[in-house]
Amino acid sequence: MIDLPSGLSPFSTNMCEIADTVFICAMLNTGFEIKHIKRTLPLFEMWKHYGKKVNIVLSRAEDSQKVDIERQLAHKVTALLPNE
Repeated sequence: MIDLPSGLSPFSTNMCEIADTVFICAMLNTGFEIKHIKRTLPLFEMWKHYGKKVNIVLSRAEDSQKVDIERQLAHKVTALLPNE
């Protein structure tokens, strides 16, 4: 497991590419998080097994938001962690 800083560098992109599984984790706060994830996903689309390899986990999110978030991202959300 490698916890990388926000933003992508050549190092972090390479680490994600060689990893078996990638979790993009974000805390929903202002709505910009969805825009940032949406901008990041195309960087991973060239990878083999992209759909199985890249997972999205969002905190401060409710189950009722899942369908809308998945529609905005055009990608499945692996987990939503409620704000409790």
